[in-house]
Amino acid sequence: MYTIVTEPPGSEVFIDGKSRGVTDEKGTLAIKTLPKGKASSDRKHEGYKDNDQFVTSAPGENQRVELEKEVLTLIVKTPPNCGVWVDGENRGKTDEAGKLAVPNLTYGSHSIIVKDVDMPKAQRAMCWLPTTLSWRSNPMSILMAGHPKIR
Repeated sequence: MYTIVTEPPGSEVFIDGKSRGVTDEKGTLAIKTLPKGKASSDRKHEGYKDNDQFVTSAPGENQRVELEKEVLTLIVKTPPNCGVWVDGENRGKTDEAGKLAVPNLTYGSHSIIVKDVDMPKAQRAMCWLPTTLSWRSNPMSILMAGHPKIR
């Protein structure tokens, strides 16, 4: 038996491209048999970078893997010089072209507030990264192009 432990729990484990299951709430997955010799081992979890390694079958061996969070950049498009807040933090103003790149966001849900001096009140939205927000034609339109769950 070969045991893989992942952080975070709920990661899918692939051996030589074939899914062998999902780690449990403790991050553990026991694999009864591995191919003889060297095999590719991939772990995947939404919001984290894939982790690809090679493993050599050795009964009773454990392998612990911590997946690295995927860090994304949100591109906000608004009229020029709008203030942008993400998750309650002021992230700056859009440039003269109406764009602002907001780096270092994790995959998932975020609260976005855009305020322009010409707007009577701030425009609010929730978004799921990865995505692009656009306030050009409709102050609350969210462009979901490229989102892995919407195609």
